Amino acid sequence: MSAIPINSILLKQEELMAQLEKSWPKTFNKIIDEARKKGYEKFYIFSFPKKNFHVEPPTFTINHQVRLSKPLPLPSTILRHVDLKQGTSETVWTLPHEESFHLFARGKIYENEEVQRSIDYYRKHKKENEDA
Repeated sequence: MSAIPINSILLKQEELMAQLEKSWPKTFNKIIDEARKKGYEKFYIFSFPKKNFHVEPPTFTINHQVRLSKPLPLPSTILRHVDLKQGTSETVWTLPHEESFHLFARGKIYENEEVQRSIDYYRKHKKENEDA
């Protein structure tokens, strides 16, 4: 397996985040409307990237999946918990590519408290699953 250059990872991550920021409000409202129709009051929105290799150049899309149970944390994902009764939406985690975790550490240029908390959460659950 070959190493992925950090610059490539960061560019892909920036592309995905720009795409998500542009589409998220409309997508979020659509998800909420569909959840209400199905009678969901509390649920998770699991967001993950998908690369399409069937076009040139390959493209990325962000997929959003409604989940009634909490999935395990995975790199390159975002998980939100929505409570329609309370009218709240909370980000549970925001995880970058695993190869770039070190760039978000305390004292680094991309330091981000929420991302670092998410990375710590991921590592804790990964270790627990390995020990099980």
